[in-house]
Amino acid sequence: MELRITMLGEFSVSCGEVTLNEQNKRSKKLWTLFQYLVTFHNREISQNELLDSLWEEESSDNPAGALKTQMHRLRTMLAELGYDKEIIINTRGTYALNNSADFTIDSEEFEGLCKRCQNTDDESEKLECLKRAIALYKGDYLPKISLEQWVVPINTYYHSLYIKAVHKAIDLLYKQGNLQEIADLCRKAMIFDPYDEPLHYNLIKVLAELGDQQNAKAAYKYVTDLFYNKFGVNPSDELIALYNDTVRSRKDVELDLSVVEKNLNADHESSGAFYCEYEFFRYIYRLETREAKRSGKKISICLMTVTDIDGEIPPQKALNRCMEKLSETISRYLRCNDVYARYSVSQYIIMLPNTNDENCEMITQRIVRNYRRDNPRSQMLISCKYKQISENPEKDGKTE
Repeated sequence: MELRITMLGEFSVSCGEVTLNEQNKRSKKLWTLFQYLVTFHNREISQNELLDSLWEEESSDNPAGALKTQMHRLRTMLAELGYDKEIIINTRGTYALNNSADFTIDSEEFEGLCKRCQNTDDESEKLECLKRAIALYKGDYLPKISLEQWVVPINTYYHSLYIKAVHKAIDLLYKQGNLQEIADLCRKAMIFDPYDEPLHYNLIKVLAELGDQQNAKAAYKYVTDLFYNKFGVNPSDELIALYNDTVRSRKDVELDLSVVEKNLNADHESSGAFYCEYEFFRYIYRLETREAKRSGKKISICLMTVTDIDGEIPPQKALNRCMEKLSETISRYLRCNDVYARYSVSQYIIMLPNTNDENCEMITQRIVRNYRRDNPRSQMLISCKYKQISENPEKDGKTE
């Protein structure tokens, strides 16, 4: 019989129908000891290394004796597998996994498949290796102790291998035209790395190419919100350009105007200001300024900026809360024909048709006043700059 050891996404060891894993009621110290021996099974490990790596912070009158006790308990536990060879051997004061035993480790299988992919020029074989490797990756290396000092670099290595394998697989699947498989792969990979922008980019791209504009837009909104709230960063130029393409393209042909009207009014909100992505805000702004030049209509823009009491960008969590609440206030206390968008991590830009400087000041003060009323514990400062876009664009004002 063969021992099957799983390290990715969970830790377990199986022999035939018997499986031992961390759900069994064993001490964490016992599991960590075995995990260390499996991780470094290609060499003998001294008592001092085990004590320094696993229990450096613990004090004991007889650490070597305590280690021997743990080894005895570990051997007793592994005996439950019914394997016919000694799994752990001791030689001249060192310990090691018995490499003469018949065992497989999923992380080593995964790594081997990634290397096979690199060593072949046959794209079909390359993609097959990548698919098998990706299927083996179930998550972090030893996830329950992934933050332990000795595990971190190993976990990082396997995670990097996985993401590279996914990116290579996506490239090959594009060549074959397997768009739905790419979408499925991106969604699965995002579970393990939700902050990898190329995954989001490719998902949005294939959804658009599949004609699923609604989910492509939803995927874009999700990633932009995610990056705003987690890292305080704007989407990349590439992602914005892709979004513009997905919004503007429409491949289906529709001859029934009633269907077109229904589509145009989908998700329409009848009250409150209109919130949109900044790139779409720019299109609306250009249309409005063209109309203003023709008709003489006045348009104003306002920039609302959130800072702390020192005038700096606040900590991310506090900023996220404030920006969310401020957006609610802007939407509630502006007219339905006013438009606003998030300009940066700490700013909203607002377009106010048919307004002058006096109106702008009154409107911005009303927003700030109502934000303060609705959020009395907020320590954030909100500054407002506004400018009237007209025949005389030099007019400028500021209100706090």
